[in-house]
Amino acid sequence: MKPKTVYQELFCKDYSACIDTEPDVEEQEPEPNPYWHELTKEQREIICASKEVTVGQVIESYKQPDWCCYFEALEGVMGCWSLMFGYINKEADCVNCELYTTDPENKVFE
Repeated sequence: MKPKTVYQELFCKDYSACIDTEPDVEEQEPEPNPYWHELTKEQREIICASKEVTVGQVIESYKQPDWCCYFEALEGVMGCWSLMFGYINKEADCVNCELYTTDPENKVFE
């Protein structure tokens, strides 16, 4: 562990009192991105209505279902409308879609 600040490193007499007991950021596991279809209707509406949230931020912050092969399905108007507008809530909602897959090898993107 490193001292919390350069000041503490230079001026703390008791070095052990300056040691940061919090784990470093890179040691912590990042929170997994939530799946878009698992958000509530209210959560999706707030995100879509926000003028501050970009399509790129939605794609980075949320995941599309694992069974979906639609490239960038969360890309707003150019993505999967059924998913974006909340008509997809479970895998059974997609089984008739031509981009539905049960084989993760079919996905050519992450």
